[in-house]
Amino acid sequence: FKEEVGGLVMGGYEPNPQAWATGLAGGDVPNDWEFRLFDDDYDHFEQHMSQAIARVPALAHVGVKQMINGPESFTQDGNFILGVAPECSNMFVGAGFNAFGIASGGGAGWVLAQWVVDGEAPLDLWVVDIRRFSGLHRDRDWVRDRTLEAYGKHYTIGFPHEEYLSGRPRIVSPLYERLKKHRAVFGSKLGWERPNWFAPDGAAAEDVYSMGRQNWFGPVGDEHRHVREKVGIFDQSSFAKYELTGTDALKALDWICANDVNKPVGRLTYTQLLNTRGGIEADLTVSRLGEDRFYIVTGTGFRTHDLSWISDHIGSGLDARLTDVTEEYGTLSLMGPRARDVLQ
Repeated sequence: FKEEVGGLVMGGYEPNPQAWATGLAGGDVPNDWEFRLFDDDYDHFEQHMSQAIARVPALAHVGVKQMINGPESFTQDGNFILGVAPECSNMFVGAGFNAFGIASGGGAGWVLAQWVVDGEAPLDLWVVDIRRFSGLHRDRDWVRDRTLEAYGKHYTIGFPHEEYLSGRPRIVSPLYERLKKHRAVFGSKLGWERPNWFAPDGAAAEDVYSMGRQNWFGPVGDEHRHVREKVGIFDQSSFAKYELTGTDALKALDWICANDVNKPVGRLTYTQLLNTRGGIEADLTVSRLGEDRFYIVTGTGFRTHDLSWISDHIGSGLDARLTDVTEEYGTLSLMGPRARDVLQ
């Protein structure tokens, strides 16, 4: 609610939003759409009106001067979009403000301007960085369904570790069904289904959300203890994977990586990638597969960001080619003090 020229303006966020789908090849918004509204839709608005009348009974007896029914841009995670488009050098994006454009505009404009001037973000903007997305987000049906779910949760209680449900399962590893039979409870990361925890026999294989300790707390503690004291195997096939090849591959990595990756073939190096302020842009491993061939593994959610960062910082004129090979390899990690015993 807010006062408006002697009247009252009222609106809300409904749990059942409507997507605007025109079927246009280049997107749903016509090129000539500006300062226009949709037709009034009192049937859809009734859920807001009934709650407004309960709070301000006088609304039941006064007239409605105008309904404002227009489009608003929302994203599939409820956060806006800033940064350099990874597919196009020097193209900066500021969009998808989820109806908070006026409130966020000043800060967003400042950091975007600094980004343009300095060539990198002035502070940690990962939660709104355009590179948090991937090729998955070119699927308009998936984006629509996930965005509708995110909008519907705009003013619901946000429980810790709550997972989205729409558009799942989308991407699964070859072990998905096997893990499911072992009572895995999955979460979703950049479209990939990943086991968050395993429900013991007799317990429901599902998340039960609360503000206190949730039902996964005990089982996760048992899993952690088992791996710390014995051994466990992890399906990390969702992790992003790249290959860097070429006669100058080592030279490129020597410049990009904080750690020394000039190790013998067959060795792995854990390293960070740093920006000019010494801040961490990426946290990953580099394996040397050959004299001029390196295998890079990073977190699932950083697939686009890290690929873009490495590509942008390969020195001009170097013979070094970066290729995304995420779907070409599965990844199993054997961890714990008895891992070597298992292999032997």
